[in-house]
Amino acid sequence: MLLSEAMRIISDFKDYYDFVQKEGQDLTLVYQRTSREEKLPCSFPLPVLRTQGKQFHLYPYVIGFCGKAYPMLHLSISGYIGGKWEGHENSEGHENSHRRCYNLTEANQFIEAHATKVFLERYYKDTAQTRCKYGHPFYDEPRHYSVKKWFNEVSAPSNIFDTLFQSTSNSPVPIWTIKQQLREQHIVNFNAKLKDLEFYRIFATYNAFQEIAMWLGGLAAPGRYVPPVSDADMAVAKGFTKESFRKPKGTKRNKPRWR
Repeated sequence: MLLSEAMRIISDFKDYYDFVQKEGQDLTLVYQRTSREEKLPCSFPLPVLRTQGKQFHLYPYVIGFCGKAYPMLHLSISGYIGGKWEGHENSEGHENSHRRCYNLTEANQFIEAHATKVFLERYYKDTAQTRCKYGHPFYDEPRHYSVKKWFNEVSAPSNIFDTLFQSTSNSPVPIWTIKQQLREQHIVNFNAKLKDLEFYRIFATYNAFQEIAMWLGGLAAPGRYVPPVSDADMAVAKGFTKESFRKPKGTKRNKPRWR
């Protein structure tokens, strides 16, 4: 897909779809992409995944993109935290120790590849959470039914996230992310960077740019006011007169008679 005139982006950081602007810029459509964080109200009905066990660390994300919410579950085996392996200066050699999963199938594949046989039996069989010895709900072992429920709740058609696309400043926001916090108030990041979350697996470069441009140009931007015009004024504006659809006088021809 090639764009003759691309949306202009003004931002303090770069994302994976920015280079599409080289196709040309439409100065009438500008995306002011300024990242900022706000705390979600405690009453916000955010689907919560309370699964943080000994073998795996789970970091649930909700990504808002152009009017729709997408679930993303960052899975890692114990020891791989914060982008690096505990006890090591970097994560080289541990690239397969974590994965960002955008659906239940990807999450199950990662767990099956790293879990023990006993853990997998409980993962698919148990229909209730298995508490650790401390009994805190955030430290329950993950179960298939709970992970599936969370993916379905986030991706299901709903209007609970509609207010986030307008934000508190009443300005349209095509992108935001929510990371579930442990024992803390959840934080929403407006105009977040999507490259770090591997969102290009959902929308490719040109597709993501086009979606944002269409959303800002169609849904976010208010329509131009068109004043009411009467039929007579509209006819005059188009160049029509009273004689436009009539034959001039004196040009009437005699019709041939049938014999």
